[in-house]
Amino acid sequence: TAWIKDILNPKILKTINSNEYYSYYEIKIPFPFENRDMILHVTCKTENEVINISQKTASTYISKKSGIVRMPISEGNWKLTPQGKGATVVHYQFLADPGGSIPSWITNMFIVDGPYSTLLNLKAILEK
Repeated sequence: TAWIKDILNPKILKTINSNEYYSYYEIKIPFPFENRDMILHVTCKTENEVINISQKTASTYISKKSGIVRMPISEGNWKLTPQGKGATVVHYQFLADPGGSIPSWITNMFIVDGPYSTLLNLKAILEK
């Protein structure tokens, strides 16, 4: 919640090993629309010092919660490539279907503002 924009109640549901786990996130949506949630199967791999973190939908891993719309599609990837001298290039991609009926202005808000704010927040935390 300190760096990913609009996330509520993040949880690790199950840890498979140090490189694989299932996570839960609730996403805050402006009133009067219902919040969304997603279940992600996360895997982390390192090759030649490049870290790849993949996230794939696991929407049936736990039951749906009342009053929250389960996102049917949510998957993404973080790629962290060291550049030397303490610098790292970060690539972040994410694809999601918010599910249910939601106006395009809300969807657009998350497409642009969400990733940008998330990366700025991550940068601020790492620079402390």
